[in-house]
Amino acid sequence: MTAAERKSRLTVEEYLDFENKSFEIRHEYLAGEIWAMVGGSDRHNLVALNLASTLKRHMRGTPCRTFMADMKLRIDEADAFFYPDVFVTCDRRDLDERLYKRHALFVAEVVSPSTEYFDRGYKFRIYQQARALQEYWFIDPNRVAVDVYRRLDDDWLLHGYGEGDGTVPLHCLELTIDMAELYEDVF
Repeated sequence: MTAAERKSRLTVEEYLDFENKSFEIRHEYLAGEIWAMVGGSDRHNLVALNLASTLKRHMRGTPCRTFMADMKLRIDEADAFFYPDVFVTCDRRDLDERLYKRHALFVAEVVSPSTEYFDRGYKFRIYQQARALQEYWFIDPNRVAVDVYRRLDDDWLLHGYGEGDGTVPLHCLELTIDMAELYEDVF
């Protein structure tokens, strides 16, 4: 790596400062590199909102907090910051940090054609390094389909749910999500 290449990489502090001043565009961060986030469709937004609303109601009165697309999730193990569509943390240490959270138990990405390959591939490998993460969901906003990855010791087990399934279990939060509620107003 040349001196010019090293200089073009941002430290975590530089990224957080830059992101704090970037009001119109959000950026994800991975090992010194940043990239701008693209906007989603109305279906994308509705699915994320439906899931977050369900989780928020379920978490009421617990130490767990539900966050949506504007909250960063820091993956220390991979030197990364992402903006998941929806995530939940139940770790009290996350209450003290206002700009990002570190201990997500659950993450959901509503996939889009422009991000699906990255979300299912490289980003998932990064999320697998997060010790607290127990479930990672891929939700398709254009058809009734949810792919659920659950941590099983050091492995991840995939369960696919579709139109014929009425619910999707979210084991780590002791909740069952109704497919009709997840896709309410989408189709």
